[in-house]
Amino acid sequence: MAGYHFSREPVDVQFVKTKNRLIQTQIPAPGSVEILEKLDKYESRSMHGQLPLVWDRAVGHNIYDHADNKWIDFTSMIFVANVGHGNERVISGVEAAIRKPILGCYAYPNKIRAEYLEKLVQFAGNNFEKAFLLSAGTEA
Repeated sequence: MAGYHFSREPVDVQFVKTKNRLIQTQIPAPGSVEILEKLDKYESRSMHGQLPLVWDRAVGHNIYDHADNKWIDFTSMIFVANVGHGNERVISGVEAAIRKPILGCYAYPNKIRAEYLEKLVQFAGNNFEKAFLLSAGTEA
């Protein structure tokens, strides 16, 4: 998508209010163009080409811009596609990990990794006896 450029000219659109969408400003929302221009200046072009929607926060399957427009997240984004944005169990797990002063031990034994691997192998089914954790899909 890096080669395609969506218009950033603000467009008046019909306002929408449903359970999963709320559009109450021009698109892109006021203030978005400045953020997009800053990204143009400082970020690699390979990350550009998306709709001119600047995310402010996300909850469940919805994303919001800074003007509180609400959109359905169709990105299937890695890490949240299965649990949703702002999942309380994930947030609690991250908070617990941050509060324990051991944020990384990659190949060294620790209790959390042992418990996670046990659950992973049990979840994977009878054909799996062991698992190997890596830091990214490219390593796998």
